[in-house]
Amino acid sequence: MAATGYNIINLIAPEGWWQMSQAQLRYVYELTAAGATSHEVRLGLLMRSNRRKVERLPGGLFRVLPDGVTVDAALMHGAAESLRWLDALPEVPVRLEVIDDATAIDAQWQGMTLAEYIAVDNLYNGYLTQRRDELADAMAALLYRKDGIRLTAGERISVFYWVAAAKALLARRFSWFFKPATSDGGALAEEPIGIRLQRATDAMIRALTKGDVTKEEEVLHLDVWRALTELDAQAREAEEIKQKYK
Repeated sequence: MAATGYNIINLIAPEGWWQMSQAQLRYVYELTAAGATSHEVRLGLLMRSNRRKVERLPGGLFRVLPDGVTVDAALMHGAAESLRWLDALPEVPVRLEVIDDATAIDAQWQGMTLAEYIAVDNLYNGYLTQRRDELADAMAALLYRKDGIRLTAGERISVFYWVAAAKALLARRFSWFFKPATSDGGALAEEPIGIRLQRATDAMIRALTKGDVTKEEEVLHLDVWRALTELDAQAREAEEIKQKYK
């Protein structure tokens, strides 16, 4: 960042969510929860990453502390623009490693059981439509494996971002299984989300058990990545057969 006159300040910042420290992640989530604008979040992270602060001056100027260098608004805005990636969900799952003295499971959900995945997915879909804090807390209880876990507003946002990024990762990795279903806009689309989720869960379990109900408990305890690998292979094979006899 160049300043007015001949003074220059060199600032560094993370290049993506994946490069952020735990302290930076927590700062961004808490700032977002406090109602900061996207520009304020970007500028705040930029300054915090370089152990600096800014104060507004008359005439659209800013003073960078502790350097005491004055810069104009356009230059400050341009510097913050390098962190525009903060406006989008993490490209890979990132999470706070510890919340309420509880340690998070693997960021990409390796080791999560299918039953836990189904529960988190249902809670996430419920949270999308209802925005109830208790649903985010219930997700955190599973992801940090601590009943009654207590979260700040920023920590709830972190859980939401983590789940959204992890789901996006799984959708890319198992693209055959998560391929969007074609819809004619009929009665199924009008069903309440709870019923649709139950239908999807039942179909997933049936595909894994191949209709043998005695294997349901075993299937629910599978590692979710192992379960999705099998479901993805089944979906790919079904599509290949469909195309062959089309």
